[in-house]
Amino acid sequence: MGSIEEEIIRLSRIVAEAEKRTDADTVSNYPSSDYVGIDPSGDLIDKTMLVARHGSNRVNLETLTVSDIAVKVHRDTAWEFGTMELAGNLGEKRFSGRYRYSHLWVRVSASWLISGSQMTPVLIPASPANRAEPA
Repeated sequence: MGSIEEEIIRLSRIVAEAEKRTDADTVSNYPSSDYVGIDPSGDLIDKTMLVARHGSNRVNLETLTVSDIAVKVHRDTAWEFGTMELAGNLGEKRFSGRYRYSHLWVRVSASWLISGSQMTPVLIPASPANRAEPA
């Protein structure tokens, strides 16, 4: 199957594609039961809220592109982080932009699940001098 890092990236792409299609059934398979996320507005969301956003068509994503993905693994946890380009609507509110994101994955039995996530709008592009490279 490959490395854990490759598996996390593969799973993350499945989740991103499901979010783009507003496929709540697929999205619901990946957050852990105790999932906590921080969305770009700073709101805390749990698994029920995350899935409901995609099941009710509250979220309409026209663009969702992921890049600069890196994964750090420590035993049964993996921290994935990267950049997302997003455009769409959350309810009546329009959004678009570039975001830094992270997902905290945990291995539960034989499966990897997202235990936490966080997104931050990128307000000023990082110059090479101000950018930390993953170790």
